[in-house]
Amino acid sequence: MKDKIIVTKGNDQIDLYLISEGKKLWLFSQKYSMSVYNYFRNGRSVREVMAYKDWQKGPRLNKTIERIPGMIKYVKSEYCEDGAGNKAS
Repeated sequence: MKDKIIVTKGNDQIDLYLISEGKKLWLFSQKYSMSVYNYFRNGRSVREVMAYKDWQKGPRLNKTIERIPGMIKYVKSEYCEDGAGNKAS
């Protein structure tokens, strides 16, 4: 299964999650931005996000995408034994 980034919308913020091996792992929250929410609302594969070339069209989307690789690495190291989505015992 491909890793996927999804977003949920709260009152004044959005939460980004990584879906990996059927697990929903919280990446980070940030202030609501329509451009970021619209980009991720239907989910995006991690590969697609990392290949995104039009970052400069939206500074908030740019900053969000720049944060994702580091947060994925951190979340997988904390919650996954081998960094590949397998839960630590």
